[in-house]
Amino acid sequence: MEFLGTWNTLSSEGILGSLVAILEPAGQWAGAAADLIGLVI
Repeated sequence: MEFLGTWNTLSSEGILGSLVAILEPAGQWAGAAADLIGLVI
């Protein structure tokens, strides 16, 4: 049982960590795109 609890904790942290790693650059790209669109308009 302890193994399962530890595994769930690790997997959820791993998933959250992956999402943050994916979303952070995506947010930077979105900000840069918004700046470019603002310059064009």
